[in-house]
Order: sequence, then structure tokens, then C-alpha cells
Amino acid sequence: IDETEGTIYGNPTAEGVYKFTVQAVMGNVTATKDFTLSVRPTLTITTESPLPHAKTNELYSVVLNTDADEDQVVTWSLTAGSLLEGLSLDKDTGTISGYPLNEGRSTFTIEAFSNSLRVSKEFVLTAGAELNIITSSAIPVLEAGTDFMLALETDRPSNDSVWSVVSGMLPPGLNLDAGTGIISGKPERAGTYTFTVQNVSGYSEAQKEFVITVGFVITSAAYLPNGTTGQPYKYTFTADGVSTGSVLWIASGDTFPTGLTLSTGGVLSGITNEAGTYDFMVYAFVSNDVSAYKVIKLTIDSYSALPITTAQLPDGQVSKDYYAELTSSVEGVTWSADVSALPTGLTLSPAGLISGIPTKADTFYFVVKASTSTREGSKQLSITIAPEPEPEKEVSSSGGGCDSGFGLMGLALVLMMFRRR
Repeated sequence: IDETEGTIYGNPTAEGVYKFTVQAVMGNVTATKDFTLSVRPTLTITTESPLPHAKTNELYSVVLNTDADEDQVVTWSLTAGSLLEGLSLDKDTGTISGYPLNEGRSTFTIEAFSNSLRVSKEFVLTAGAELNIITSSAIPVLEAGTDFMLALETDRPSNDSVWSVVSGMLPPGLNLDAGTGIISGKPERAGTYTFTVQNVSGYSEAQKEFVITVGFVITSAAYLPNGTTGQPYKYTFTADGVSTGSVLWIASGDTFPTGLTLSTGGVLSGITNEAGTYDFMVYAFVSNDVSAYKVIKLTIDSYSALPITTAQLPDGQVSKDYYAELTSSVEGVTWSADVSALPTGLTLSPAGLISGIPTKADTFYFVVKASTSTREGSKQLSITIAPEPEPEKEVSSSGGGCDSGFGLMGLALVLMMFRRR
């Protein structure tokens, strides 16, 4: 009750007779009064309209229902419109039954009466000649991502046919053309889909249930990349049409490589020491009804060291540019070496180029490593770095190899002695 306006409102949830007293206060003046409120149950006709389709000259029967308790008596009556010729309403059971004589559609109102409660509802009922959908419901398993087309047909083709899906759902990616009855498209998701198709032609209707199972495609190549004995191997299988995380992967076959395993997540990995070519099956499961498989071939090569054809490296000299190239009979090689072991001032690029300006004279020994994704090789090489040449010494111009000062003094003494004589 609204204390200001005096309005009683809400949705009663239980039947019964309720007695209560209401008081009104205005200033110092009050007034009270007793009230009685009866809450009675509702009555609803629960049967949906339109009613199920009827076939001419065939027995038709449908029972109307209400939400009244089972022990309550319900009386039924036709209060507006008319039933199709050949049909009648049982006032005690609410059953509409009989043999429709002609094609047509009727709209009528039915009233239900129970325990002093009345309720009415309008219904539509259509009767037509027998009609059947003749397309086979045996549909092969589809592959996700591949084109699909199915033309639905009836035993009485009509230009005014209207097709629809009345329950369930088509696989995502497929559509039903309402005018032609063609289901087409590319299914996008793996799974089992159950749906009911309806055709309406004039006053005739037909329904049929179909089941389409969409598988998925293992997109991994049938020939896996080669592996090498004694070397780690890893390959991840993939599939289209389903979330990768929902797939369970299993391998089967008598010639599965020893040392390799396939995880449930689709990763083939491990190390095998047995060379050869292996054929085995890979299965991918989403459910018991949705799976895929593929024949796989894997070749494991015997390991052999990757050849390095460089026999000897040229010598160098301190402070002079140095350049040498490492070689292998295999293409796509990546080169590496311990930088600290190379001659001081020289570097080795991944392409195999040794270059720089040496800064220290010595003979340097080091190991170069050549590698690809599957093989490796190594070889010890050396480079001798010569020191810078010493500058040439100046030669004296005095004769006899004697000191020039001593030569002049000696000559003067000889002349003096000669004069005395």
C-alpha cells in the first residue's frame, strides 16, 4: 500500500481470502476500516497457435490444455469463428478431432471455463493435401571449409513453396534458400547438427528431420620434413574446421619411429636412432562422431657431419686488411666460432667471411662450426699473422768504414811527418 496515495498494488502470488484493516491519518484525525480481498487462481490456455497442420481426409486430433489443476473440471466451447468442415470440439476434453474434408485455413476462438474462471484464445488451423519431403536424410560426412549443396524436394513440387528450418540449426556456414529449398555454403565448424526442415505449399505442409555431421581436415602435409638420427625432431600437426585445443591426436601404425611420440595436442617430437622411411596413421578426434585421419610418411636420414671443404686459410699480417671465406659442399650453411680464439682484430660472419685488421702476430688455432636445421660439422683451422716488417737502416758515406773525424786527423799527421823528412 502506498502510504501517501493509499494505493494497493502488486502481483499476488498465492490464492486465498485476506482480511486487513486500513488506517488513514490526517493531522490529529484518524479513520480505520476493515477490508477483505479474495485472490483467485488464474486460468490460461497453454496450447500454442497455430495448431498442428491437418491433412485432408485423414484423421486429425489435437488436445487443448490449460494450467488448471488436474482435479479441476474444465469445460470447452467455440465462441467465435468456425472449425474446418469435418472437425469438431469435445466440450469435456478440449479435443479437436475428425477428418478435414477440404483444404483451407480457419481462425476461431476457444473458451475454457473452470471454477468460475473463463479464458479465451484465438487459434489458426490449416488443412491441406498430403505432402512429403522426399530428399534422403542420409547425408555423407562433410568436411569443414569445402563447398556443399543439397536440393530439398517434395513429392508435389509447387512454385509457391516456402522452405524453412523450424527447429534445430544448420551447420554454421550453410544456409537454406526459402524459395528453392537448396541448402548450400561451406560448413565452418565441425560437429553433428540436427534440424527439422518444413515446406509449405498452399495449404499443405511437410516436415522432415535431417542430421548433418561436419568433419574437419588435417591440413598437415602427408610427407613430413625429414629427420636425422640422433638429432631432436619436432613437428606440430594442424587441422581446419575446429579449434586446435579441442582436438585429441593419436598415432597408429606398425612402423612408427622408435623414440618419437605424438602428444594429445598434436606435437610429434623426440630423438630416434633408427634411419628409414616410416608410414603411419594420424587420427584427430573432436568426439566419437567427428574425427579425421591421414596417412603420414616420415623419412629419418642417417646422421653425417656437415662437410667443411676449406682446407687451409691464408696467412695475414699485423695492420693489414685480412679476408678469407669458409666453404662447404652444402648450401644454406650458418658459420660460427669462438670469437676469443680468432686472431685479434678478426671476426667471423654467419655467412662464413673472416675479415678485419689483425693487431697481434702469432699463429692462432680455432674451431669453426657449420650448421643447418638438421646437420652440423666442425673443423680446426689456423691463421698465422706475421708481425709488421722493421724499417731499413741508413748506410754511412765515409770510406773505409772508419769514423770521419779519425780519418782526417790521421791524414794530417802523415803529411806533417812527410814534410819533416
